[in-house]
Amino acid sequence: MNRNNILAFIAVVVVMVYLASAAMSGGGLKVLGKTIGSAYAGRPEVRPPFPRESYSIEAVDGGVRVSLSEGIGSEYEGQYLSVYAYDDVGGHVVRFKRVVSGEMFISDGEDASFIVLFNGDKVSEIVKPDVGYRFNPVLLEAMDASRNFGLERCLLGKQGETICPVFALELVKDEGEYGRVKPVIDRNKCIEDGVCTVVCPTRLLYRED
Repeated sequence: MNRNNILAFIAVVVVMVYLASAAMSGGGLKVLGKTIGSAYAGRPEVRPPFPRESYSIEAVDGGVRVSLSEGIGSEYEGQYLSVYAYDDVGGHVVRFKRVVSGEMFISDGEDASFIVLFNGDKVSEIVKPDVGYRFNPVLLEAMDASRNFGLERCLLGKQGETICPVFALELVKDEGEYGRVKPVIDRNKCIEDGVCTVVCPTRLLYRED
């Protein structure tokens, strides 16, 4: 491929990226004076936390059982949610589990999935713990020490942050809701294209049409 062909290829890619970004934006893409709206356009919102009365977490033989209310169990049957607890140095330790028949069971031999670290209330790093770093001891210790623990929707994939064309999303610690991790939306930046709500696998981000 010669230099002219390379430059032409790059120009085509740049134009395609621009058109795709414009088409997904809340304002849509203007073609011949007409606006083509995004199929996903709408104001994104963050769902509230699971009410504490909607699930229970208890130690049982061989592990920990999380029992969900009928509504949550039905909504997330076959899908993953996150059980979390804070360790003694402020790490947000999580274990992802699939909902089966309205329950999640974490055996004593299961390692934590990730540890979330914070800078203030902002998520600064998501790290994979060492092999053998069991989740249940962290959870049970947090329960005994009255540290934050619970059930949350965020699976820490950052898909919303990654796809947002104007960088309006950020993961933070929700101090008022047992320390769950949640996205916050910068309304001054958000263009309401709604794409973030499409990629969120647990519907933590949803769209107001």
